[in-house]
Amino acid sequence: KYNFSGVLLATAIHEGLIKPQQIKNYLLSSLRVIK
Repeated sequence: KYNFSGVLLATAIHEGLIKPQQIKNYLLSSLRVIK
C-alpha cells in the first residue's frame, strides 16, 4: 500500500507547490497530533 498523504506531499514538493518551511511546519504539527 502507498501512504496516500506521503504521495501527495512528494508530488506537491516535486511540483514546487510546497516550500520546505511549510513541510517542516506540517511535520511538526503532525507530530503534535500523534503525541
